[in-house]
Amino acid sequence: MNKLKFSHDYMKLPMKWDSTQAILIGVQYITNMDRFKMRLPQLIRADTMFRGEEGFYPLDFDEGILLTFFHLGQNSSGLFTTIRRFTEEKYRYYEGEQQEIFELVRTYEENLYVSGWRRRRQEWKYLKW
Repeated sequence: MNKLKFSHDYMKLPMKWDSTQAILIGVQYITNMDRFKMRLPQLIRADTMFRGEEGFYPLDFDEGILLTFFHLGQNSSGLFTTIRRFTEEKYRYYEGEQQEIFELVRTYEENLYVSGWRRRRQEWKYLKW
């Protein structure tokens, strides 16, 4: 089964979402992230807001992929989005996986403290909108 990994708990996801499932219903290429952020600040805020800690996940890339999912769990909040860094390979992958089910997976911090992640995460924690 496809996996959709998240490094944090986000407000956009239902409570106890780890290991639940969602179906991919939309894939959109974002050509200019700065312009997208300016036009849709509410979407960016909702998409990146942490649950249980202050701050937002930084979208520090030029091009992105906006993925729209429908959560299949009992405590479902319905639709949610996630924005991922664009590569042609990732875009083709997600395009081909539309209408497929993904398992939502939480990746824990102890697995992520490599190549400067700890320092960057501390900086990201204090991002405010």
